[in-house]
Amino acid sequence: MIRHTVQELIENKNAMNVIEYKDELKNVRNYLLDRIKRSENELLQYREDAETLIDEFLDKWIELSQEADSESIELNYFKYKIAAKKDMNKLLLKTFDDIPEHPESISVMSTMRNVDDIAYINIIE
Repeated sequence: MIRHTVQELIENKNAMNVIEYKDELKNVRNYLLDRIKRSENELLQYREDAETLIDEFLDKWIELSQEADSESIELNYFKYKIAAKKDMNKLLLKTFDDIPEHPESISVMSTMRNVDDIAYINIIE
């Protein structure tokens, strides 16, 4: 979501720029958690786990960005298997069955990473 609300993060190679947008990252985090809060039932069974998962993901993204920056390499959102195998840069996302060349990557469902890289959205509340 942050990738498509901050124009400077849209391109695949711009994943490491998230370090410069921590306030926007926090806003998206809070938006998602508020949405979960409004949609969960009276048992409150999702919010705590969702908050932990979102925070872990964001912490890992920032950590990978800092590592890539210190190593003077890129952090890309995703690359398909053949391209990823040849790529010496870091990757943020991978499929669950992806190759072991990028152990730093976070495994996600295809629907989380297959987002048109030229889309830019503006959230209206």
